[in-house]
Amino acid sequence: MGKVYRLEVFVVVDNTAAEPGFAAEWGLSVYLRAYSEEDSVGVLFDFGQRGDTLLANLEAAGLGADKTPVLVLSHGHYDHAGGAVRFLENTGTRPLLLAHPAAFLPKLGRKGGVLRDIGLPFPKRVLEEKATLVETSSPVEVFDGVYFLGEIKRYGYPEYKKGMYTVLDGKVVEDPMLDDTGVAVNVEELGLVVLTGCGHSGVLNVVRHAMEVTGVGELYAVLGGFHTEGAREEEVRRIVDTLCDWGASALAPMHCSGSLIKFVAYEKEVLLDLGSGSSVAFEAKG
Repeated sequence: MGKVYRLEVFVVVDNTAAEPGFAAEWGLSVYLRAYSEEDSVGVLFDFGQRGDTLLANLEAAGLGADKTPVLVLSHGHYDHAGGAVRFLENTGTRPLLLAHPAAFLPKLGRKGGVLRDIGLPFPKRVLEEKATLVETSSPVEVFDGVYFLGEIKRYGYPEYKKGMYTVLDGKVVEDPMLDDTGVAVNVEELGLVVLTGCGHSGVLNVVRHAMEVTGVGELYAVLGGFHTEGAREEEVRRIVDTLCDWGASALAPMHCSGSLIKFVAYEKEVLLDLGSGSSVAFEAKG
């Protein structure tokens, strides 16, 4: 199985800013750089809601858009995809973009009893013009030890898709959120670092799936949107306890996770508190 000896994580966009000079918005974007003994790769996971915020924060961090040959879209909601076109207009290259096919279905959300569009704010063809778009439900190892997780297998853990709808065969139906996926990186001596976009498919399902896909049984850290904002305390504690039982030494709930899960992770001494402008590195101890 592939592995990297160092993984650098930089939070480009989150709901809150952790460092001066970085903007926040409702959305998520995370930059990864993974290092093997021979090479390294940059991966941009999601694009936030607006391209202006994404590009400004990348510039503030000294990360040019041309430094990311691999792009991943976690799912087809505007707050994760909205900045993609502006980003691609500034790359000067034609990067690889991985996404589940269902990310490009209509996406609707019910708020206050009213359905509204929460999907991609641009047609798919715009991405196809500027990137090599790979639509796949299968996992892909994009670099030694760096995995696009594909369609998340459900193991019976809680999912978060209430109020989400799509259109199939001309009918508005509940969205099973099969496009909601993540990235896993196998870091030498540490184990898996798992990144989740919004966690609609359930953060426990994502992590369990990551272990199965990679064949790595050791979990080290989970970062991203857990979708536990508004969840019952019993459920939040069960999620944190399970991740810790699976070996997690660090949890970084962001975006749609809410404050309760941060408090519980802090109690368990595994909280990694991140926001726009934050950075962290995971590296083999040797």
